[in-house]
Amino acid sequence: MGRHVNTLRRTWTILALALVGCVATPLPEPPNLDRVSFVDNGGDLGVVGEAGAATPGSNVFLANLDDPEGMSVVTPADAEGAFNGTVAGMPGDVVQIQVRPADGPRLPAVDVDTGTGEPTIDTLGDCLSGDGPVDFGAARIDDVPIVRTVTLQNDCADPVSLTARVRAPGAFRIDAGAELSIPVGGAQTIELSYVATAIGPQDNHLLLQVASPVAERRSVLLEGEGSL
Repeated sequence: MGRHVNTLRRTWTILALALVGCVATPLPEPPNLDRVSFVDNGGDLGVVGEAGAATPGSNVFLANLDDPEGMSVVTPADAEGAFNGTVAGMPGDVVQIQVRPADGPRLPAVDVDTGTGEPTIDTLGDCLSGDGPVDFGAARIDDVPIVRTVTLQNDCADPVSLTARVRAPGAFRIDAGAELSIPVGGAQTIELSYVATAIGPQDNHLLLQVASPVAERRSVLLEGEGSL
């Protein structure tokens, strides 16, 4: 009887270990940068996603954050999640990649250093918060501006100094050269406006250039849609 019980115990132990070994490692949320590469085309950057880089059937939004004139490029991902797009730029520029599944909103954006293929360093992390996407909604072309705000909260150990600007001023605007100093535990509000200049979706980025306590840059997606 004892031998039979021990045999059962060993059997269950082996099964339990097998089940633990079968637990799948979660895949990273798209974009999967392990499957994304950048190609220098002499003034343009090819952004190539292999199968599994994006959600199958999604749209992939690409924007060179170092190009003050360039607009976002939208390229479709195929049934295997592969995509191929091009933005103006050169190796070392920071390109934002964002995936929008066919059945939902955009997933969180990733800012990538095209020289290394790695996400840009975010030293401050969540202690500087409030820099989420801003949706201005629909607006008639050349109608009165729609105003939205971004409030930045500083829960870091040090005061934060930064400069805010819109990457490619046009439909989206901010007071030129908005310089902010946010004390520890304090908050500052940035006012932005949107005047539709074309029919259809429009987007841009609010760039937050942090000067202290560390030097880094963050981007905030701005979205609107123009109509007649």
